[in-house]
Amino acid sequence: MRDISKAKNKKIRNIVLTALGFVVFMFIATNIDKKKEVVNKASSEDAYYISQQFVEDRLKAPASAEFPRFSNSKVSVSCTGNDKYIVRAYVDAQNSFGALIRTYYECEVRYNKSSDKWRLIDLKMNE
Repeated sequence: MRDISKAKNKKIRNIVLTALGFVVFMFIATNIDKKKEVVNKASSEDAYYISQQFVEDRLKAPASAEFPRFSNSKVSVSCTGNDKYIVRAYVDAQNSFGALIRTYYECEVRYNKSSDKWRLIDLKMNE
């Protein structure tokens, strides 16, 4: 009796391990394709969020910076071709006296597909 139950347990274990191995293989295979689809794509939304980083670099108190949502009517992003974007928006941030000031900016950025990095072309900031 024990030999029969041991054989059944071994067979069930082998089936479970084979099924688990197949599931892991399918998971890895499908994720490899997804990673290829995402690489080296720039969007208007990406340009907006990268512009925020360039603006923060120029602020007196970057930790106080508050940017509007991408969907805000005062946010404008236009693609001028060749992965180049012009972002027009504003930031509310403290000046050197601690007063909260709204600063409008225009930021021109370019995405480099080969290096997967953004480059600042021009940044104009007006209070």
